[in-house]
Amino acid sequence: MKIVIDGTSVIRSNSGVARYTSELYLELKKILGRKIITYPIIDNMARHDEKKKFSRRVLNKFINFSRNIPSSYILRKKYDDFRFKKFTKKKFDIYHEPNFILKPFDGKKIVTVHDISWLKFSHYHPRNRVRFMKKYFLKSMSQANFIICVSNFVKKELIENFELPEKKIGVTYLAASTKFKLQLDEEIINNFLNYYKIQKDNFFLCVGTIEPRKNIENILDAFSRSKLYNLYGCKLVIAGNKGWQYKKILKKIKETIGTLYLENLSDEDLNILFASQKINLFISKNEGFGLPIVESMKFKKPVITSNNSSMKEIACEYSVLVDPDNIDNISSEMRRLYENNFYYNEYSMKSERRSNYFSWTSCAEKTLEIYKNVCQK
Repeated sequence: MKIVIDGTSVIRSNSGVARYTSELYLELKKILGRKIITYPIIDNMARHDEKKKFSRRVLNKFINFSRNIPSSYILRKKYDDFRFKKFTKKKFDIYHEPNFILKPFDGKKIVTVHDISWLKFSHYHPRNRVRFMKKYFLKSMSQANFIICVSNFVKKELIENFELPEKKIGVTYLAASTKFKLQLDEEIINNFLNYYKIQKDNFFLCVGTIEPRKNIENILDAFSRSKLYNLYGCKLVIAGNKGWQYKKILKKIKETIGTLYLENLSDEDLNILFASQKINLFISKNEGFGLPIVESMKFKKPVITSNNSSMKEIACEYSVLVDPDNIDNISSEMRRLYENNFYYNEYSMKSERRSNYFSWTSCAEKTLEIYKNVCQK
């Protein structure tokens, strides 16, 4: 059984899909060795080191620009399809597409779906992306021998909206990055925090692409209303690359007292932020999984997240659930977690317990079982 995984997203973005692809491949490689490969072939799937910061910055600018070019998604697909078909011809038994849309392949095909927000919340996506997904998504689902979803919420939505057979769909949860270390050099941490003028255990952290779906404007309003910066010097750090319609959000970040915006961060940078934050805020409008939730849990940090979509499923009773549209609700829970030590310690312990439920080893093992079952049919 020879397997090829499409690794294009790892080169082109810093998204959750890219992290999923990289982490899954590296775990499967430990089990399968040379029987699994990525296209394009990427040495150790390494992409977050400091040397690539400049290239990522340039790439992110190009991606944002290309979103507004008519037919850009379709033209890129045609180019990728041609190269992929040439690379995989008669070489592999299974092709795994970790990023929604299948490429041409004559063997068994598996596709991973991370969400269908482009359908349910199309106003949160560029028109080009929505048109592209409407053109190719259902075709990919029909052609796939098996569909992997990253949460039961996504699986349920797929069945309800596309009438796909349940037996054709499975769920594999994601996990915190294996690159994140629980123990870091204190000097490295202090140098980073001092450079950005933030204090350890005295900032809220919000990680995600700067785009409307991430609900950053409501988070900023809630932070201002909490008055935690005025009372305790507690800051709000927003970390993520610029996405669709980012300008209005970025303007508000700059105008909100006590906030800091960071982009093009390395894995080590993110590691420091997750380890040094006091509380994580992941209060999105809609998600298919919610990686920052489990990444914060790995460091025993309390999480405030939305009471909807997959976030409710992943966090359960182990995190503070809020209405993403209720600024007073968000603000009051921010103050309560920050000021009440008993409440804070309770959710810190809950995060630690819940984090044990997620691992890339488990994700890889379940994925491998899917490969074997598909190959035998």
